[in-house]
Amino acid sequence: MLAASAASRSYLSKRQRYRGRATATVVEIQVDEPDRAGREKGIHDYYYAVFAYYAAGRLYKKRYERGGNPCPFTLNQKIEIQYDEEKPEHFRIRERTQGSYVSPALYYGGLCVCLIGGLLFLLTAMRLL
Repeated sequence: MLAASAASRSYLSKRQRYRGRATATVVEIQVDEPDRAGREKGIHDYYYAVFAYYAAGRLYKKRYERGGNPCPFTLNQKIEIQYDEEKPEHFRIRERTQGSYVSPALYYGGLCVCLIGGLLFLLTAMRLL
């Protein structure tokens, strides 16, 4: 189990390039053209949130690429984001994925199995079982 947990964490860390974390604030809502899905629905205006966040000591203000009508965000809303440490202007909204739950479960499950196994070994070696 520990090996599976280590492999899972290794896979996730290699796959995930957005390692930096910050709290972004919606500082502006911009009106623009909708994306393809919005045009297919007949929507004329899409609302895009502009996030402000600090990364590596600098303030970044970037427009989020996903919009909607109505806007999925409100002004001054706080959002947890992840950003690319090499290119802090690239970010995404932080989401808890299934992999982020499985890895700790495997790690702590494996740790418990090892501790119980060690305890049983000691009890058997001392002829208490």
